[in-house]
Amino acid sequence: MNESTTYHPPLASFLDYLRKEGFAITTDTYRDVQIVVEQMLPQANLEDMPRLLAPLIATNEEEQQRFFRLYERYFRRKEKQSV
Repeated sequence: MNESTTYHPPLASFLDYLRKEGFAITTDTYRDVQIVVEQMLPQANLEDMPRLLAPLIATNEEEQQRFFRLYERYFRRKEKQSV
């Protein structure tokens, strides 16, 4: 199994971050995200993750754009912390 299929981003902490930023994150959101990750990650690249998750979290176009910005900010910061 290669690294791209075994790496799972810290999605729970990311969802907590989104909730703090004003998104309506519920237990259903956590469940839905987990289902998408389990079903899609083997076929999808990690770069696809924001596109796969946005429909589960953002309820309109404005929220979707905000979601993408926050995703980039959050995971870019995580990358810098791991270096």
